[in-house]
Formats: sequence, C-alpha cells, structure tokens
Amino acid sequence: MYVESGEGDHKGRPYRSILLKSFNPLHMMRITWALAGCGAAPHIRGIKNEELHTEKGKRMSGKGRSEPGLEAQGLDSEDIQQEGRGRTAQRRRALDIAETAKRLAELRPVEIAALPLSPALREEVLLAHETQGNTSKRRQIKYLAGLLREDDDAVELANAFLDGQLKQRNKSARAFQELERWRERLLAETGAALALEELKSQRPELDFEELQRHVKRYRELGDKAAYRAIFKLLAQESPS
Repeated sequence: MYVESGEGDHKGRPYRSILLKSFNPLHMMRITWALAGCGAAPHIRGIKNEELHTEKGKRMSGKGRSEPGLEAQGLDSEDIQQEGRGRTAQRRRALDIAETAKRLAELRPVEIAALPLSPALREEVLLAHETQGNTSKRRQIKYLAGLLREDDDAVELANAFLDGQLKQRNKSARAFQELERWRERLLAETGAALALEELKSQRPELDFEELQRHVKRYRELGDKAAYRAIFKLLAQESPS
C-alpha cells in the first residue's frame, strides 16, 4: 500500500511514495501527520478517510449526525417543556395507580367484599389477593392497575376506601396499645392499686371482681390464660 504526497516540496521535487509492507492504522496516521507537517496534501490510496477515525473518536469529538433544531421541528421551548411535564404527570399517575392496585391486593377478603367498586373489579382484586407466587401475583396486580387506569372514578373510590381502612387500622392499633398499657399497670408490682382506681373511674361498667381474680392468678401462677383474660375484659365495649 502506498502513501502519495501529492505536490512536491518547496524546490519542486516530488515526494517519494512510501511502501508499507504491513498495514498498521497507527503507523498510517503517523505518516499522514508527518507529511502534513511538511506542507504536503497527503491522501491515502485504498483507505477511506472514515476508517482513520473510530466511532468512539467521532463521538468524543462531537462529530456525527445532529438532530434537527426545535424550529425545524416546528416546536418552541415552551412546547417542549409542556410535553415534558405531560409525560412526567402520566408517569406519576401510572405509579400511583400501581401502588393503589398493590394496596388493594393486600386487603382481607372481607374488606375486598366491602370495596365500592364494580363486581368485575372486586373479582380482580380478590384474584390478586389469592394468587400465589411472586411472578403470578405481580402479573395480576399489573393487570388490575391497567383496569384502574381506564376508570378514574374507580381509582378515586378505591383510594378513599384505602385511606379509611388505614385510619381505622391506626385507630385500632392505638386502642390495642392503650389496653396493653392498662394491663401492664394492673400487673405491676408498684402503682397497681392506683391504676385500678383510675380504671374504675373511667370504665365503671367492667366486671372488676373477675378482673382482680385474673390479676391475682397471673401474679401467683404466671397463668398465660389469665394474662389473656385480662386483656379480653379490658377490650369489652361499653354497653349502649
């Protein structure tokens, strides 16, 4: 393979052609740079200019195909921003609905039966709840989310129901913790008498004879049945 210099030097003498017995791109580039430094206009016979640069070099140097500008596309910056905001809102809505579908699948069957949704949607929710296997369950929840995306009213009703269930569960959890605190106070070595008097003023409807009997039994024998019975008595609702 030959490299020709084109025109001669400043004295009019043509440059000699260089024969490369074994082609090496790195050597070829060095020869090209050397000839260019001498003021020649070299070209390489049999090798395209594109082959002297890798695609990586083109990307690093910023060369390559450029996208048409906004004006060429008939768009301005405000259109681009609005389109971006629209895609972001759609993505956020899809994620919210996916979370709603997941929460619906975690409901108990009795709660699913009370959902203010169409029978078909309730059936899909129940199926998502009962489906076993992580992959199958995710697939069913994804299908349920797709159905919800087509019905904005169903999404709103489902979220309202879930929020109500969450509040009820939080309320129940607080009540449970309050009952546990009362039980621990009644069983404590100190302050039990004061706790009993406070409880009598707040819950006069309770059977305190039975309550004290269970307290005594647990203190003396460590009877777990008596421990549970105390909580059961405390959890009794006041008669209307």
